[in-house]
Amino acid sequence: MTALVAASRSGYFTCFCGPTPCGGALSSVYVVAGCLIALAFALARLFEDVPLQKKSNRKMSCCYVCRSICLSGCILSMLPSLIEKTMTTHTIRTLESGDYEYVSSVVDEWWGGRPVRALVHRIFFDHLNATSYAIGPSDAVQAFLIGFVSQSKPNIAYIHFVGVTPAARADGLARMLYEHFFNVVGARGCTEVHSITSVVNTASIAFHRKLGFTLLPGSGEIDGLPVALNYAGEGQHRVRFHKSL
Repeated sequence: MTALVAASRSGYFTCFCGPTPCGGALSSVYVVAGCLIALAFALARLFEDVPLQKKSNRKMSCCYVCRSICLSGCILSMLPSLIEKTMTTHTIRTLESGDYEYVSSVVDEWWGGRPVRALVHRIFFDHLNATSYAIGPSDAVQAFLIGFVSQSKPNIAYIHFVGVTPAARADGLARMLYEHFFNVVGARGCTEVHSITSVVNTASIAFHRKLGFTLLPGSGEIDGLPVALNYAGEGQHRVRFHKSL
């Protein structure tokens, strides 16, 4: 057992009968716990199923015991990060003026270098933020949604822009923001939500469809999609979305 603990502290775990399938820094506490659990089951199998008088069987059983111990240690060493990820909570707050500096400095990078900064104008942070939301502190925003209730059509809410840092795109933050927006504007009397995206943004189109948006009819068709031609200027075609609340 002392050797097992020492191996875990060294950062690489080696089975006595050969390298195990895992390496890297392992938590000694979880490795030792895995060792104890695996050892109990492995020894039970060893004495129950394998004739000890055969040397080859003893060696094979030794390998089984050692590898079971090491593999259990590897699995249990992952538990802290898995538990932490599961228990992580994301707080949705109202977008604020103080968020502008950080968001405007990273949004082009989030879009893979596309120049989209002009779309997140400061006016949305200062004067149109009552139904716009963010996740994360002002100096490290993880995700944000800019949306508002139409002044000319008060039954319609409009989502102007949504951004999520690439590092958190598997965490469901965009869906959280959208659903929060739906609840808020629905409580304000809105019965529809509208939004748009570019024709080439297939990921956005698929995402909106998963959330229950439908594609509005357009003045043309591109790649089988109804498109509003020249919607945002000459050559700036857009796919328009609609969702009933």
